[in-house]
Amino acid sequence: MSCLVCETDAHGQHFGIRCCRACAAFFRRTLTMNLRYKCRFDRKCEVSFNKRYSCRCCRYEKCVRVGMRKDSELFF
Repeated sequence: MSCLVCETDAHGQHFGIRCCRACAAFFRRTLTMNLRYKCRFDRKCEVSFNKRYSCRCCRYEKCVRVGMRKDSELFF
């Protein structure tokens, strides 16, 4: 099974979807620290295993788009 966000190997269900630990940690960190990101490339960045760190804005938007929800898991 692969991560619905970055397409690498998934490690289980996190925040309501199948994803890897790195994407789960990224999503958790974004929520707990109340971070806001800006895309420099018109929100059209590729989010994949090789490019998941290049644009945090597009990565977060993909997390939400594929169904990650903050109420799905206790993250504190």
